[in-house]
Amino acid sequence: ASKKATRVALRAQESYKAMGSDRPKSGPTLVSPSVVERLRSVSQVLDTCQQDMYDEFWEGLSTYPSVLRGYIPLFSYYTDSAYPSREPGSADEQLRLALKYEVGSLTRSLHSFDLGIEKRSIRDVEKAFAEMSLSYDRYLKAGNLYAGYDPVTSTTVFYEGIEDSRLVYTPLSLEQPRIRDEVLVIQGPDKGKVGQVIWLGKQGPDFDDPGKITTATVKLSPNPILSG
Repeated sequence: ASKKATRVALRAQESYKAMGSDRPKSGPTLVSPSVVERLRSVSQVLDTCQQDMYDEFWEGLSTYPSVLRGYIPLFSYYTDSAYPSREPGSADEQLRLALKYEVGSLTRSLHSFDLGIEKRSIRDVEKAFAEMSLSYDRYLKAGNLYAGYDPVTSTTVFYEGIEDSRLVYTPLSLEQPRIRDEVLVIQGPDKGKVGQVIWLGKQGPDFDDPGKITTATVKLSPNPILSG
């Protein structure tokens, strides 16, 4: 009986090792689903924050810094738990560094957001909000946290041979887009998609035309098929 038990135990160990070799060594499956959902839910907080920002509802805006700051430890926890490998040069280590960078960027922009609210400077608040949104988006992408991904990585293939002038979106405007305007993207991998301008970057005082717009941060409209 003891020999039979030993054989059963050995087979069980071999089976367990085989199962272990197939288990992912990194990624969201290593973290509690509740943590993943809480990190994803930050998008809803940012949505309501954006509306309060456009309404210039300062009392409401003043509540967001503490709420968003409360998520920072959760971002750090996910980074360490989902990508525990610290092997120099490994893919997981590169991901860890990228995620840690975005957490730091999110923290800095959140501080700027808080200062803008204290000064009641809507432009400072809008700039910080755009930076927070970018950091959050990059974190979700790097951390494999989006609930779904569009299999089409670039829409430009759908518009080959079609001139930009034929892309029509209402309302039409001949003016340069401004912050809060809805726009149609006509260049880049998101060509043909609709979104809202949340920040416009200018050249700055070191250039001949400091007010010239050089970059635009656009929050794309949610994709209902991908749940966001």
